[in-house]
Amino acid sequence: MIGRRLGRFTILAKLGEGGMGQVYLARDEELGRRVALKLLPPHLAADRSRLGRLQREARAVASLNHPNIVTLYSFEACEGLHFLSLELVEGKTLDELLPAGGFSGEDLRRIALSICEALVAAHARGITHRDLKPSNVMIGDDGRVKVLDFGLAKATLLATTVGSEAQMPTLTDTRSGFAVGTPPYMSPEQLSGGAVDHRTDLFSFGVLLYELATGRRPFPGETAGAVMASILRDEPDFDLEQLPSPLSEILDRCLRKNPAERFDNALQLLEKLRAWQPTAVSARAAPARRARWRNRAPWLVMAGLLAALSVVAALRARGGRSTPGSEAGEPLVAVPAWTSAGEAPELDRAAEGLRAGVQARLAEIPGLRVLTPAVAEGDSNGRSAGNDRLRPTVLVHGDLSTDGGELQVNVGLTDTALGVVLWSHRYASGVERASALEAEIARALGDVLSVPLSRRERARLADDPARRLRAYGYVLRGYEKLRDPAAPEAESAALELFRQATRSDPELASAQVGLSEALWRRFHRHRETADLVEAEAAAESARSLEPGLPAALLARARILRSRGDGGSAIRELGALLSELPRPDAAWRELAASYVAIGDLGEAERSLRTAVELAPNEWPNWNELGRLLQRQGDYAAAEAAYRRAAELAPGATAAPRQNLAAVAILRGEFDTAIEAYERIPGDVRDAELASNVATAYFFSNHPDKWVRAERSYRLAARLDPGNEVIQANLGDLYGALGRSAEALAQYRAALARVERKLAAGGGEDVELELRRALFAAKAGECGRAVADAVGLRARIGESADDLHLLGLTFAVCGRDDDALAALGLAVRRGVSLEMLAREPELTRLRAHPGFARLSAPR
Repeated sequence: MIGRRLGRFTILAKLGEGGMGQVYLARDEELGRRVALKLLPPHLAADRSRLGRLQREARAVASLNHPNIVTLYSFEACEGLHFLSLELVEGKTLDELLPAGGFSGEDLRRIALSICEALVAAHARGITHRDLKPSNVMIGDDGRVKVLDFGLAKATLLATTVGSEAQMPTLTDTRSGFAVGTPPYMSPEQLSGGAVDHRTDLFSFGVLLYELATGRRPFPGETAGAVMASILRDEPDFDLEQLPSPLSEILDRCLRKNPAERFDNALQLLEKLRAWQPTAVSARAAPARRARWRNRAPWLVMAGLLAALSVVAALRARGGRSTPGSEAGEPLVAVPAWTSAGEAPELDRAAEGLRAGVQARLAEIPGLRVLTPAVAEGDSNGRSAGNDRLRPTVLVHGDLSTDGGELQVNVGLTDTALGVVLWSHRYASGVERASALEAEIARALGDVLSVPLSRRERARLADDPARRLRAYGYVLRGYEKLRDPAAPEAESAALELFRQATRSDPELASAQVGLSEALWRRFHRHRETADLVEAEAAAESARSLEPGLPAALLARARILRSRGDGGSAIRELGALLSELPRPDAAWRELAASYVAIGDLGEAERSLRTAVELAPNEWPNWNELGRLLQRQGDYAAAEAAYRRAAELAPGATAAPRQNLAAVAILRGEFDTAIEAYERIPGDVRDAELASNVATAYFFSNHPDKWVRAERSYRLAARLDPGNEVIQANLGDLYGALGRSAEALAQYRAALARVERKLAAGGGEDVELELRRALFAAKAGECGRAVADAVGLRARIGESADDLHLLGLTFAVCGRDDDALAALGLAVRRGVSLEMLAREPELTRLRAHPGFARLSAPR
């Protein structure tokens, strides 16, 4: 970088490196002044949401103008790099200058007053620091005190520091429920994941002032976890010669565990500091104050000790969680330093960047507890020195190498108690895809960690690791197939893997849960009663092996919904919303249960909760898009699908298929065709083939009929029992004048949907609407109209359902009923372009009322 020009800045020398990136001395060629440039690390700059937070925070900090706060000049981007330009302070940080016994006399008072004045100015603008520590305070060569990184720390995620604070990394995020700061200087509410405000800075200031006065920290410990436990549990020692009564009283107020008992604001603190005269000699602080602290300690420890002992980087505000190694078996994850082959510095940097990025993404996954790097660096079994309770249950390890310019990354999960590798995978990528690789690795790790081993299963695995690990491996591979079915045989492959797992270890509850889910998915597709019966048996087997296992209860809720008992499914799911390793899955299932009983409003609220809990999980966005599409809100559905497509792995085509399906519903058939043609690979999914055929069916493409028939036939071969594809083929044959073939397809589709309804208990609005429409097309209008009239009061405001209802009435000549249903459908978003081309509406389009469907009301 030395000598390089970035915009108007010429880089002159490197000044240092930290969690916020590399810092360089530079010259502003336009203004003729020297500045500090802080280049953001690639994993931060590549994440648009994190970068956006940092930009917003930078704008706020740039408004600060105070002699004791380093001025932020600008936030810029150039040649793919993002950086801050800051006031250059030539001097040393407090951690470099701190004497062994601390500062004394006027030096201590001057430094303390300067820092406090900076807090007063920033808090007045609504800006908190959240990471006040000696390395963030500089003494310039002119003697002036300057506070660095004001307000910027809270806008980054899990940025590991380098240098003097390397053993105590900064944990940063702005969301409630996340630990933010550097462990020795963090407040109790930060450690507990509680609400954080300006009083957190007052606590950190108290820790800093104590250290400046004595040369040691008030809450000692050999590890980050020990320090954090001390902050929550212990009291500082004020019986020191360096702490006369006035200073002890100031520190006492700053370091109270309860924020309400500290100074109300930094201005009150500043007035006390101004009144303090270092030369005054008085008695030590009274021990009675400390006794009251001891009496309060139990509730503080109960509220936050779990966070401190585990050094939780992502403690969730929603719902209580059991401790590591509990029956729930939720993993406590550490991501220690990754290794690299050879001695290339750039590969070392890539290893640390990738490790930090993966850790940050893991910390964003609901239900995962992620340890800081300091705690991860224990002994070979992941123990942290001095406190065995800090030991993680799982280590994420990695090593990097290069092969012909390609980055090779080996990632593995090791169970620390058993000393076995539970999972490993090799990734290959170009260096330019580092951010995508980081997301891919974190997603895979999250999927594996969502299938934890319970305490009972871990004990059994220790007795026979070879056989039971083989079974667990089958389970992991089965879920991999279920989560990303890139081919139609993925469902069958998953089912066979779960069967192999149960054969290897019949008492592995996670294998029974996976078997239940795979069978349920096959039932959902084909509606064979035997699949549902076996799925229920597998779920019950899992419940008997592990009573109260959340994943088994989720499996049972799915089956209740499939049997038409959506109300019971909703009640059972209520207890699971904070208990699953991936709670967003429970919210998705809850949404499906609400859809089953016709409450689309609650379904949408449930899906939006899933998105809020896990915004980086593409299935949450995809399901939200499907619901919005059903409601006729095509613009919002398209936005949700686009977000899903951005997050989904490259082989996952579902969100892109859904985007094209929305184009069809909007009547944008050529757009849909172009979108389908951009999806890579051969068409191997029946739904995709059918949608491609539908796009050609309604388009003005010169070869539309040939291409539509070819794709519909492909869809029928891929999924021969799909009644929607059968009915679509009927529509095509009808349009081509092949009436007998069309009727045969409609009758086959009708028989198929009746079997599905019988298998599920006969309560399924979507299937009942299909039965009515297929009966109408098969010439059975008596039963079709009867069904449609009965459904009219049950379908609510679903645009899709109203559309199908209108088509049914139109085919059977009930024009007024058809126009009423279609009018509601149009107002809820159904495309007039689609209605103008649908063969079911050919006769109705001559009705005067049809032209009024688009008229304003």
